[in-house]
Amino acid sequence: MTLIGTFTDMPNEDYHGNPAIGSSGLKLIEQSPLHYFARYLSPDRVHKDPTPAMKIGTAWHAAIFEPAKFAADYIEIPAGLDRRTKEGKALWAELEDSGKEVLTPDDMARIKAMATSAADHPVSRVIFGTPGGAAETSFFWADPVTGVGCKIRPDYYLPPCAMFHHGLLVDGKTGEDMSPAGFAKYAWNWE
Repeated sequence: MTLIGTFTDMPNEDYHGNPAIGSSGLKLIEQSPLHYFARYLSPDRVHKDPTPAMKIGTAWHAAIFEPAKFAADYIEIPAGLDRRTKEGKALWAELEDSGKEVLTPDDMARIKAMATSAADHPVSRVIFGTPGGAAETSFFWADPVTGVGCKIRPDYYLPPCAMFHHGLLVDGKTGEDMSPAGFAKYAWNWE
């Protein structure tokens, strides 16, 4: 595989707007080419808003892999904010106009606890403690057989080094049941 490009500062929207095919597209093609067309190519495709669980997962992702982005893009609703009062309505309007994702105090605490738990794991400490790693690095290449443009954007990338001779790609996920059986089922469903 010969890389066409590697970008560490490419905005997520630019990555997803690139016509190269990624794993999500391949999964849809596996269902049927029509599924892929409906999601990525149809001029009549419908944008789906993220679910509450997806919003929590996205916030956790930023908190663990891109803490500066999390601090810049998320804001917590102040405790005791009463949106029925004039002051509360004004503060709420400021929060909405901030351009940041607004989180409840409970969600903010949950996300921070999840990120701390993930970062404190012994394996995570080794990964994040190894110099040279980067979050959201985009890779592009052409398939050597078909010439089809391909792409991948791992959550975290470590280039080859003494600890990881071939490098390391990390894909973080959140889930409800992290018992051995629950995690195995969850991982299988993400295959």
